[in-house]
Amino acid sequence: MTRSDVGPRVTDVADVRRLASRYKVSARATAIRLIDLGLAPRSLFGEVNSFLRNVEASNTSGGGAGETTPEKRIRQLGAGPMRVLVSAYHDGQITRRDLQRHLRVDGQGLDEVEQLLRIS
Repeated sequence: MTRSDVGPRVTDVADVRRLASRYKVSARATAIRLIDLGLAPRSLFGEVNSFLRNVEASNTSGGGAGETTPEKRIRQLGAGPMRVLVSAYHDGQITRRDLQRHLRVDGQGLDEVEQLLRIS
């Protein structure tokens, strides 16, 4: 984003969201860029951040209807392929960190994956 893309000055959250959508970046990142370019007041980031926190807090979708990330990964990949990856870790073929990265889970999530695979 450059000065010529924006116009004289951006002063409200709606304009930040419009630009963020146009450039397919977050509204927070857009606000920071506008401030860095001198096209928005420093206070705009706080306004954007407050607005987005309210939106995030009011989002009651639950991100998967109560499904945990490990449950979602098993549903997405299937128990068989997950067992192959976990076995590779236990056999020393990949590191724990690599397994977490492949499954896109944190340490606690990996523990839950292993527990769920024992049950299923």
